[in-house]
Amino acid sequence: MKVRITSSVRQAVSWALFLLVLGAAILFFILWRHAEGNRGRTDTERAQVVTTATDFLNALTNFKGATIDQDVARIKAFAVGDFADQVDQFFGPTAREGLRKAQANSIGHVEKVFVESISGDQAEAFAVVSETITNASTTTPKAQTLRIDLGMIDTSSGWKVSRVDILQSPSTPPIPGG
Repeated sequence: MKVRITSSVRQAVSWALFLLVLGAAILFFILWRHAEGNRGRTDTERAQVVTTATDFLNALTNFKGATIDQDVARIKAFAVGDFADQVDQFFGPTAREGLRKAQANSIGHVEKVFVESISGDQAEAFAVVSETITNASTTTPKAQTLRIDLGMIDTSSGWKVSRVDILQSPSTPPIPGG
């Protein structure tokens, strides 16, 4: 028994296959554009995290005893949550007065900021900062490399710092107050 396929059936099958392939191509294009849009958003978020982390680390590691009140205010502008409370405790009136009297000076240079992850409104970043510290009682500046792990939160006013962990390398003496 031979089945005979008419030209109208062939034409209908051809059109059906064409429409199926066209639909798949359109779906692929839509999914690809959506993925590109998400990647662009992620790239933008990463750039914002790097910028905020860099600005914060510059505020944290660049201060002078003579301007410590303004310097602490800059640090606090980046702080939220538990970290904001820690800034208030660490840079209390007694500590600020001690830094003024000691003529403390810190010059920091952010070498690199790496965004480890971004998930929703949370970000994790790791940074390497070169810092040189002087005060009235030292004749030689103390240079050190800081490795800093940051927890950040995206707030209505932009990314803020919620956690700061200064990591010590085995050969580096502890940072006073770090």
